[in-house]
Amino acid sequence: MGIYGKAAIIAAKELQINKNAHPREVWKKSVSNFTNKKSSIEKGCPQTTFLILCKEGFIKNVSTNFEMKNELFVSQPTTFQKFIYIWLNLKVWLHFHSI
Repeated sequence: MGIYGKAAIIAAKELQINKNAHPREVWKKSVSNFTNKKSSIEKGCPQTTFLILCKEGFIKNVSTNFEMKNELFVSQPTTFQKFIYIWLNLKVWLHFHSI
């Protein structure tokens, strides 16, 4: 699993514990556990994918009540592919680690 899949799992856990945290900030913090590179931390496709998963209720026990600003919604093939990749990684992880 790559850094974004690992970051998604860490971010999901953090959001389940800290109900008042904003998914965007938790995502950035989680990615920064794996890299200090600003471009990697702010990379749009994985971040947007994670935010969409949160907003649409795909991550158990995470609030969907947050605002997304000008996100690119799964309209480009690369974004869609990353959405599926991260979603499947989370689904498999959640299957084996009931959060």
